[in-house]
Amino acid sequence: MKRRLSPAALLVFATLAIPAPVYFSIRPDRSELAKSLNPPRQSPSINTATAAALNPANGFSRSPNTPQTQDNRLSEALAALRAKGTNPVDTRKILLDLRAYLGSLPPSEASGVIIHFLAQGSLDADTGLGFGIGPNGFLKDHPSLRVALTDWLGQIDIKAAGILAEQILTSPTSADEWSVCLRNYARSKPTSDRFDFLRTKTEQLIRNPAWRYSPTVGYFEAFDVLVYSKSTQSTSLLAELVSDRTPAGRAVAHAAFLTLDRLVLEEPAEMFRQFATLPELTRARGPMVANMMARADLRDAGQRDLARNYLLDPNRSQQELEGFADAYPNANRSLSQNLLTGNKSPNPSDLITHDRAALNVVDGWSKEPAFRKILPHLETMRNRLATFVGQVEK
Repeated sequence: MKRRLSPAALLVFATLAIPAPVYFSIRPDRSELAKSLNPPRQSPSINTATAAALNPANGFSRSPNTPQTQDNRLSEALAALRAKGTNPVDTRKILLDLRAYLGSLPPSEASGVIIHFLAQGSLDADTGLGFGIGPNGFLKDHPSLRVALTDWLGQIDIKAAGILAEQILTSPTSADEWSVCLRNYARSKPTSDRFDFLRTKTEQLIRNPAWRYSPTVGYFEAFDVLVYSKSTQSTSLLAELVSDRTPAGRAVAHAAFLTLDRLVLEEPAEMFRQFATLPELTRARGPMVANMMARADLRDAGQRDLARNYLLDPNRSQQELEGFADAYPNANRSLSQNLLTGNKSPNPSDLITHDRAALNVVDGWSKEPAFRKILPHLETMRNRLATFVGQVEK
């Protein structure tokens, strides 16, 4: 069975209401979210917390054998970046040369050099480049020298990067720097006992008014941390953001929607339960919630009951019922490079099994008196499921 993406469907994530379901969809590069706002990039303030990274008790003081010229190389790069301005060719060469130099050092020495520089929070240079994520969550472009060094530290010495990240995250520097620090912290010890810290710090980043109302690409990328940490507790915050219809809040609302939808894929039953406790979200974004509820796997008893209650709620509007019926079964997937999470493709055989089971459930509902008022919507769902099942059985 193949459910292919039409050209028009390439834009399904351009609005907060997803049209008819497809199995694969392409999410636009999130740099477009920030580009429309054209925000000024913030200069990181002095972060005294990073000085603690040089404490010998943490194991990050510079080796006595580390020559002072290593610090000079960073100072030279800083001066060159400031002198070259935002010329992308010159800037990339400066950064590439600096990265190659750090890579030529033993990891412990390179780590010490980077930390020594980052501890001087006032030293930075705007590169004029974007915040571009490449393979494996590392950056291919860096908006500032500090962000570049923080990113590279995560590649050179992840243990040091994690400890330093925890220290940097004690006070605001920039959304871009915090975003990379959240990634480094998560990767330094990828265990679920760190999820609460990641969620708390990501929420602080998102709520920061200076960053929220002049969002950078790094700000938007940080939303991925909530998906990585399965932060269903952040649903109320995301609901608040996604309900913001002001021009200033539009891009952030879209990022919040994408995050809610991805959390539904990770923790569907819990997210559906939370939607039931947030009637204000349904009032503000009814069709959007309907499309996410249409991800319910009716083979699962818990999800089946939640979908049933959703459809039979007497307060459910015709627009919401139509949105659910037109989208079910919603198996959209978004493709993007992320800080921490990867892309998951639906398993074709599982989709086939799902459609057959869901068709049986919908047929059963159609015979129940409780569903009499919404039979046309059930018929819409049944017709699509029958089509999908028929495509396989031919």
